[in-house]
Amino acid sequence: MFTVRGECRATDGKIHTDSATKIITVLLYMNEKWDTDGGRLRILRNGADLDDYVEEVPPHGGTLLAFRRSENSWHGHQPFDGPRRAIQMNWVTDKSVVAREEGRFRKVVLAGADPSGAMAPWYPIRRVLAHVSEAYRTRRGDVDEAAKEVTAAIGSRLRGAGSPTRPGGSEDPPHVDG
Repeated sequence: MFTVRGECRATDGKIHTDSATKIITVLLYMNEKWDTDGGRLRILRNGADLDDYVEEVPPHGGTLLAFRRSENSWHGHQPFDGPRRAIQMNWVTDKSVVAREEGRFRKVVLAGADPSGAMAPWYPIRRVLAHVSEAYRTRRGDVDEAAKEVTAAIGSRLRGAGSPTRPGGSEDPPHVDG
């Protein structure tokens, strides 16, 4: 299961383990640089203290983080509101998980339950990787510009496939929390 994130809300990043239907999570960050303390993913020792972490991973462009889901695979980040680009890949227990999640998030967006426009349908990874590869090649290694181009292309394609436009006309595609 794959999702593309373009934005982070101040309410994102709360301490959690991924759902039991996820086996492995892989995050590929697409940000040029990261100068703020918020939004840096923390791998935590427990589910109660965001400051008790084993490692802190800034979401710099090209950083790839993978971890196996368990009852104690706690992670989260300090609040951040703004662009935080990532491609998230999850190995899940079976195809029904993808169908259920796709339907759940599509209904949330179409029903307007998320006024920020932060949730969206899933997007096929083959297209995501094609967009990433082409944008990175044409931008000659400029990760931030490539990420903007990728998220704009995916957002445009999602809207063209019947998905709603985000409030405010943002070109970044909506995101889904993992």
